[in-house]
Amino acid sequence: MSGSEKPSFSGALAVGRELDLLLPDSPAVRDAYAQAEAESQPWLFNHVMRSWLYGAKHYAFQIKRRSFN
Repeated sequence: MSGSEKPSFSGALAVGRELDLLLPDSPAVRDAYAQAEAESQPWLFNHVMRSWLYGAKHYAFQIKRRSFN
């Protein structure tokens, strides 16, 4: 995907599943996604999506790490 293409919400959820993440999928999250997509430049929107996935992965890692201690 180039910097000018915007992923779909379903695509973001699919990426989350590939990363073994349980991402929220509610009307509020879908509305926030749509608003961010509508109001952002493609490069910024893609950065936000990458940051969201990174944050979710980091959080999941921290939870797993604490459960082993």
